[in-house]
Amino acid sequence: MEIQVYLAESHRFAPFSSYYLARCLKKYTGMSPLQYLHHLQVKRAKSLLENTGLSVAEIGRQVGIDNVNYFIRMFRKQTGMTPGQYRTARLYGIPYSTP
Repeated sequence: MEIQVYLAESHRFAPFSSYYLARCLKKYTGMSPLQYLHHLQVKRAKSLLENTGLSVAEIGRQVGIDNVNYFIRMFRKQTGMTPGQYRTARLYGIPYSTP
């Protein structure tokens, strides 16, 4: 994943270990690097679902997840609904809350 590569290569521009940076991220966000990456991917996917007519597979690719089944599972784990359900809920103004 991109975030692990970023943390592993961080020594090139910062005098901190990847372990230290991961701990700092966890302290300030409450999320591990992978959880934070998934959070950002879902946030971007929500925007694309609300503002474009792109397919779920294309949105998954645009947020960095080529496997549509994995994207749907990850999205559902974060939001409690599939991307298609999320798009429909937003389209019809159905209230949405994160689990």
